[in-house]
Amino acid sequence: MDPSTQTPHSPPSPPPFPAAAEGNTATANDAANVTSDDVSTPSNPLYPPTPPPPDDDTTTTTSEISKRRRKRKHYPGGTISMVLRPHSSSSYHHHLTLPRRRRRRTVTTPNTNTNTPTTAPTPLDLHALIALSVGFPVDSLTDDEIHASVIPTLSSPLQSHYISVRNLLLSSWRSDVNSLLTRSHFLPSIAPHLLPVVDPAFDFLVSHGFVNFGLAPDIKNATLSTNIGNADVNVVVVGAGLAGLCAARQLRAMGFKVVVLEGRGRPGGRVRTRKMEGGGVVGAADLGGSVLTGINGNPLGVLARQLGFPLHKVRDICPLYLPDGRAVDSEVDSRIETVFNKLLDRVCKLRQVMMEEIKCVDVSLGTALEAFRKVFSVGSRDVVERMLFNWHLANLEYANATLLSSLSMAFWDQDDPYEMGGDHCFIPGGNERFIRALAEDLPIFYDRTVESIRYGVDGVLVYAGGQEFRADMVLCTVPLGVLKRDAIEFVPPLPQKKRDAIERLGFGLLNKVAMLFPYNFWGGDIDTFGHLSEDPARRGEFFLFYSYSSVSGGPLLVALVAGEAAIEFEKKSPVDSVESVMDILRGIFHPKGVDVPDPVQAVCTRWGQDRFTYGSYSYVAIGASGDDYDILAEPIGNRRVFFAGEATNRQYPATMHGAFLSGMREAANILRAAKRRSPNPADDNAGVKASSEDSEDLDKLFSKPDLRFGNISVLFDPGSDDPESHSLLRAEFHSEKLENGCLYLYGLLSRYQALELSKVDGDADKLKILNQQFGLRLCFVLRSYLRELDLAHPAAKSMIELSRTQDEEVGDGTTSVIILAGEMLHVAEDFIDKNYHPTVICRAYSKALEDAVAALDKIAMSIDIKDRDTILGLVKSCIGTKFTSQFGDLISDLAIDATAMVGVDLGQGLREVDIKKYIKVEKVPGGQLEDSQVLKGVMINKDIVAPGKMRRRIVNPRIVLLDCPLEYKKGENQTNAEIVREEDWEALLKMEEEYIQNICAQILNFKPDVVITEKGLSDLACHYFSKAGVSAIRRLRKTDNNRIAKASGAVIVNRPDELQESDVGTGAGLFEVKKIGDDFFTFIVDCEDPKACTVLLRGASKDLLNEVERNLQDAMCVARNIIKNPKLVPGGGATELTWPYEAAALAFEAIPRTLAQNCGVNVIRTMTALRGKHANGENAWVGIDGNSGEIANMKEKKIWDSYTVKVQTFKTAIEAACMLLRIDDIVSGIKKKQAPGAGPQKPQIEQADDADNEQMIPE
Repeated sequence: MDPSTQTPHSPPSPPPFPAAAEGNTATANDAANVTSDDVSTPSNPLYPPTPPPPDDDTTTTTSEISKRRRKRKHYPGGTISMVLRPHSSSSYHHHLTLPRRRRRRTVTTPNTNTNTPTTAPTPLDLHALIALSVGFPVDSLTDDEIHASVIPTLSSPLQSHYISVRNLLLSSWRSDVNSLLTRSHFLPSIAPHLLPVVDPAFDFLVSHGFVNFGLAPDIKNATLSTNIGNADVNVVVVGAGLAGLCAARQLRAMGFKVVVLEGRGRPGGRVRTRKMEGGGVVGAADLGGSVLTGINGNPLGVLARQLGFPLHKVRDICPLYLPDGRAVDSEVDSRIETVFNKLLDRVCKLRQVMMEEIKCVDVSLGTALEAFRKVFSVGSRDVVERMLFNWHLANLEYANATLLSSLSMAFWDQDDPYEMGGDHCFIPGGNERFIRALAEDLPIFYDRTVESIRYGVDGVLVYAGGQEFRADMVLCTVPLGVLKRDAIEFVPPLPQKKRDAIERLGFGLLNKVAMLFPYNFWGGDIDTFGHLSEDPARRGEFFLFYSYSSVSGGPLLVALVAGEAAIEFEKKSPVDSVESVMDILRGIFHPKGVDVPDPVQAVCTRWGQDRFTYGSYSYVAIGASGDDYDILAEPIGNRRVFFAGEATNRQYPATMHGAFLSGMREAANILRAAKRRSPNPADDNAGVKASSEDSEDLDKLFSKPDLRFGNISVLFDPGSDDPESHSLLRAEFHSEKLENGCLYLYGLLSRYQALELSKVDGDADKLKILNQQFGLRLCFVLRSYLRELDLAHPAAKSMIELSRTQDEEVGDGTTSVIILAGEMLHVAEDFIDKNYHPTVICRAYSKALEDAVAALDKIAMSIDIKDRDTILGLVKSCIGTKFTSQFGDLISDLAIDATAMVGVDLGQGLREVDIKKYIKVEKVPGGQLEDSQVLKGVMINKDIVAPGKMRRRIVNPRIVLLDCPLEYKKGENQTNAEIVREEDWEALLKMEEEYIQNICAQILNFKPDVVITEKGLSDLACHYFSKAGVSAIRRLRKTDNNRIAKASGAVIVNRPDELQESDVGTGAGLFEVKKIGDDFFTFIVDCEDPKACTVLLRGASKDLLNEVERNLQDAMCVARNIIKNPKLVPGGGATELTWPYEAAALAFEAIPRTLAQNCGVNVIRTMTALRGKHANGENAWVGIDGNSGEIANMKEKKIWDSYTVKVQTFKTAIEAACMLLRIDDIVSGIKKKQAPGAGPQKPQIEQADDADNEQMIPE
């Protein structure tokens, strides 16, 4: 979408068929002049002898060029047998010869043959044509229909009946998109023999958003029937772009509870309309997605009809101008256009031959085009021809938002067979009118940047803007650029298959300069005009202009920047960019005597720098294919996490309607997943019969299990190899007391869990792991298991999560937070009994929390973090009762040294200490505990690749870190190469050697001593490195690579050709490989200023080391909290008695009361005396000594609590209590503190002066 606009389908382009296919007639000579490859001259087979005659809508000074108009599909009446939509990758090669987003002119003449009979298409044909325009094949089922099991048996007579009904329903609703299609509308017109397929067809079309979708009043107020029972299913949608808004509306209509999280302060994502004004003129500029690419069947066209938006057809006239302002000669223009199209034909033929013969070769489209250009000497006649040819190349780069050198020759146009037909159109007022209508009444939380998505068998947790959102499922609609940057943490990580697809697909860049002028000086009869550049490297710089005068409300021009120029554009000043555009416009119009005024306002986009996109739209890069779009769309985590967006739509990538349709698709997938988890309750009378039938069916299934070990059998999901996919487990129990001698119990688990279970010895141990580690409950029949999957109470889950959250945040206070949250709920019960609304109680609790934190600030005591003795005493008090206390100060010293080493000063008195990411604890059995130490660097359990050939000790090493493979790129799947001649085999080997030699040479240019990569390293690369005296390590964990980067000062590089001198790490003092026990360990130590370290623990046994590690983690948490916020508060329950509110004070007295009980003293007397001490507010440091039970001054006893831990405990407990008090049917996120009197947050609408990623030029 330019960031969604016309995306890989970009500027306007052409009918995919010659004139005859469009239902028009043309003379034989005219057709030959345009399309035949046989038309040639002796000098060059690509140049036609005469230029083709112009179209009816062109003049001698203008031309329609490939890319200036988008392809349009025209379906002649009565022709419904063609199928443009294959449904498997195996059939794709039949469409490889259809070039993408280019056009040939078709010259039409009036049909003067009066003897030719004309027949109107039948109603059945019309239904099929409408279905075809929407994207359905006319004589087969789509993949989604097959997966939905719309008919019991494929290729049966029922299939043709279903297709007829489906096409009829589509046609009926498309004829009146403002009305809700119901069964009463179409049942009277359905033949009796078609009635069995009516419900499947209607349910499929409704659930997948092909009918009854949009923004018409009748449809907005309707609720779709989904049959998911009474289950309350919560869905979080990440991203408020077209995909997210569409999915959210559809899910709400289906009865789901939905919340949308958006990182920006506005909806729309890459669809951005900017209001520009000044000097008495106003205009609306689409800075992102702008053109509806094909209106036939386009769902955005349906929305326009429902909302009453007029459509403006983008006119075909597009004059081109030379750098000196002269118009390009129409004859030269037509000739080069024809030559360019024929070169693309040659590339397509070459591609087909390569894929049929070699089946594994992929090169860039730019390489192939340049090779053919040189062979046929295209553009060598004169400078104008070469500039014209470069303009077409720039237009192709605009269509795909990337350089031609990055496009896959094999699959760059894989989506051509699916393109929407019809005209390309603008929406007057901008596409944000769609966005505002879609976002209306949706619960959207703006300025919520999602940091993490955690998923498991019981649901998902989404962390955004300091809040936690819990749901059953999550739909991620962020752009591909965000996924490529790993801006969102997925826990567990994304499957390798999906990560590989993200890496293979490309995400390109397109930028715009929008300018509002005092008046229209370029004329109102055109919508586009182009400009040629003499410099090939700048061919995409302002090469095409769009006129928005007819749709924006004012004299507005938009200049496009594509290809390499789009990247350089973001490095230039916006003032310089606008001045460059003005120089081009003056050069075009001044020679005509037209005065070009200065713009009253201008806006330059910066989509590549936008942290919510990092680019514009996706493309098929070298090595990628259309399959990667499908992989990106696959759900993960047992259908807990779903993905949508233009980069997940194989048929319509990089388009606005592609994003919209992907949202509809995922709404249907989420519905299907919800139905699987919420089976309808079976009829009681049929229970015994159903159980018996289930048992018989299961016996047949388990007659040949996929995996069997002991008395346990497992069936894998036959449709997926994902380790997280479902598996069905059956356990056998034999006993003479059983009626049948055997009992079968069933359960669901993942494939990965089943494989891990098979490694365990003994059935008793297997069942123990099933119950304790996997949390699996075995049931008599599968239906019982499914019914019990979600029986856990959400409130109980939330209480348990409190302890985990407390441990992750501060590492202490896990028990206190559970006790306090329970007490706060207990106190609230009395108020609820008195009919206080939970909102009032929560508001009071929040006020009490604010005052409590203020009270803590008053009594808190600051300490000097440079005073090691004080910090040592605090850490020792934390682990004083633990196992390692018998070893003196050893563990405390290790904890303090490690945390101090990784601490980062953020300024303004703030410090960041990330002990989880940058401190690694390495446990090596053997030696004495006193041998443990903190290394000033990193230690990893890896050896060099070639022992004996590479150095194992290097002083002051130069370190290069990579996360790319240093080996020849393998085929995506199984690759077969048929070699006929020996020379061909030698050529293939030489290509591989040259590739490896090239990337190794790029690295060796920087004279490294150590090269470390997260991926593979081939034997040939190993040879080159060892020959150069470089030590290498491969397949390193990402976390270890990050630590090495922090310790040595190196920068992890994605590609060898991007390596710079500043990326080489020189901060390490020693690289050494040692053998400890049976393993080799690599040490990168003695670093100058390491911000990552390793704690090496030695000990007699693994059990001892595990206990020491737990104690060390507690000690490091205490040290971290003190370093981050060097404040202390009294312990012994003294802090909890400082509360000024009676109800809250009663709840928090649970802490000192529990201490008194544990000491064995009289609780009532002790608590009364303690309250008396605190009554006047002067004894804030008086608490209970946990050893003796006496009341004492905690400062004198040196009994402290960390300020950070105490505040976190209070906040977590009270916010959890508020959350549970507010529960009705759904657990809502706890909002940040609002301004006094602020009401509940509502979806926000961006104001006209809001700006995100664009830079504005003042008036």
